[in-house]
Amino acid sequence: MPEGDYAEPDDVFRLVAGLYAGVLAGTCTTVWVSVAASADTGTLYLCLLGVTTAVTLVVAWRAGRWRGLPERLGRTRLVVLLPVGLFLSGLGLFVLGFSVAGAVALALLSFVGAIALGLPLVVMSRNRYVDAVVPEGSGAARWKAEWPHRERRVLLWAQGVGLMGGASSILIGAVLDFDLLRIASACLLTAGISAVGLGEPRTYVATPAGLVVGRPGVRRLLLWDWLSGYTHREDAIVIHHQRPWRPDLRCATTDIDDPEAVVAALDRFLSGDGASS
Repeated sequence: MPEGDYAEPDDVFRLVAGLYAGVLAGTCTTVWVSVAASADTGTLYLCLLGVTTAVTLVVAWRAGRWRGLPERLGRTRLVVLLPVGLFLSGLGLFVLGFSVAGAVALALLSFVGAIALGLPLVVMSRNRYVDAVVPEGSGAARWKAEWPHRERRVLLWAQGVGLMGGASSILIGAVLDFDLLRIASACLLTAGISAVGLGEPRTYVATPAGLVVGRPGVRRLLLWDWLSGYTHREDAIVIHHQRPWRPDLRCATTDIDDPEAVVAALDRFLSGDGASS
């Protein structure tokens, strides 16, 4: 991956990183103390508060001394695992819920922490990495586009089926006590949630370092090696991922001021079939 001009982490990043590490360490330590010492609920919450505070302060302080920490996190795909750590700790707490006092409350803390701390940490790391490797104002082409109207309409219907069908199937599975239906409906609901916003407008910048894809407050750099090519249709320019399970980037040509400039920029970095349909 390309290197950039890495700076010292700012105060906001240090605080979020410290809180993330503190919540993760606090919940895991509290469960260990509960299992090993059979402590009462009051002692466990004091343990949670003490460990979380101490780890937060130490990590926030040490992170300020690690130059380029946000950018180095943002440059790796493994950064998406940050929310998973808190989520898995919460899942483990639910499993221990019948034997660990206050486990459900601690599990909810982990789940909330995964969303409130893990996801912002991923976003901040990726944004800072893009800022470091892509100079302001650079790029062979810039454009903003959403999915073509027909494909966006199909996507919205699919999202509705996934969300409504998944939610209703979970309830039916709970009433019938049918585990297989509950598992299948949870997968369907997850697919529906993950597709939310997929067809919404995004900004694109084609640079030698890669393709910058952005939404309000969120930017990501896709290396050209991660993309297999593009297709130029009458209604859209579709950029294909190397990995088949990743959705293609679909840009409606009616949203692009100069489609030919976009095609010319992509030709510099990708192989296109130039087909129209």
